[in-house]
Amino acid sequence: MANALLYYFLIGQILLDCHGDWYPGECPPSFGQLPALLEEIVGYINNLNTTWKAGLNFQGNNQRSFVKLLLGNKLTTSTPPDRRLPMKPPSDLNPKEIPKSFDAVEKWPECLSMRRISDQGACGAGWAFGALEAMSDRYCIFSKMKNLNVTLSAENLISCCGLQCGFGCEGGYPSAAWHYWVQAGIVTGGGFESSQGCQPYTFQPCRHVSEGSAEEDSAPTCAPMVQTPECQTECRKGYNKSYSEDLHFGKSAYAVMNNVLQIEEEIMHFGPVEASMDIFEDFLSYKSGVYQHVIGKFINKHSVKLYGWGVTSDGVKYWQAANSWNENWGEKGFFRILQGADECGIEEDVYAGVPLL
Repeated sequence: MANALLYYFLIGQILLDCHGDWYPGECPPSFGQLPALLEEIVGYINNLNTTWKAGLNFQGNNQRSFVKLLLGNKLTTSTPPDRRLPMKPPSDLNPKEIPKSFDAVEKWPECLSMRRISDQGACGAGWAFGALEAMSDRYCIFSKMKNLNVTLSAENLISCCGLQCGFGCEGGYPSAAWHYWVQAGIVTGGGFESSQGCQPYTFQPCRHVSEGSAEEDSAPTCAPMVQTPECQTECRKGYNKSYSEDLHFGKSAYAVMNNVLQIEEEIMHFGPVEASMDIFEDFLSYKSGVYQHVIGKFINKHSVKLYGWGVTSDGVKYWQAANSWNENWGEKGFFRILQGADECGIEEDVYAGVPLL
């Protein structure tokens, strides 16, 4: 009974939209301003003994308002018609051919990008990172024995796709990123202050957890939001290729059917995919386990990379996913999410493509 009362109190004070008629007066402070209540929320989730564990993340930020911007995916229904991707025809597969578990990292260990976790910093470009990570993986996979390890530039896609993809650091359309890859190409890049590729990322990593590595603890909070950089059609000084020579194109891009077996087959045969998901307030507290929505309102949509699936010892089926909130968040930057129930829409908007080699 006490837990139930605590739940409704916390929901009323923090999680629910306070602008309804039922809630008089001013809105209460944000997550980042209520550390004591945050701890109560984390405790409530963990006491449920659900499939995942919660902890304190995004300390020092105005959580709800800021993270809504950080996520940044635009709704699929608002994607311009000419940026929507064709649906890949379903394959006639035998379910028995699909294993109970699969990990793209284990199948393609030579592909270094598979293990990489990016940090989008204070830029709402999950739509771009989810796509670029999957594209980079597929360059290696499709190049077969060449082991072509390519890191495509988030800076380039975010700044140069412009209104075709949405609004850069203020959000964009995942399918449009794949369309742009085919039509215009994307140059190579690397992380913040790296000397990798044509256009490395210029936005500093930010603090996604309350306590992490020394580097994480010294990083600034993920606010305020950075401005989208201007498009540059030249490579960094000292790079050994011109901008046009460094462009990497896609041969084709497509949507994958909202069907577990079809998504699994796509990943197993061709590599990781980009998936959009609904982010609820409890996801901000994710630490480990198989995430499923427990409490809290919808904040915004976000894109991640799906690279495998599995089942826990308790029989809970899940997708394996990579986020872009650095290695201190979640399970070293990765997370698992419930499979088979379209949890948070994770199976609804899935995109992939074939690189042009």
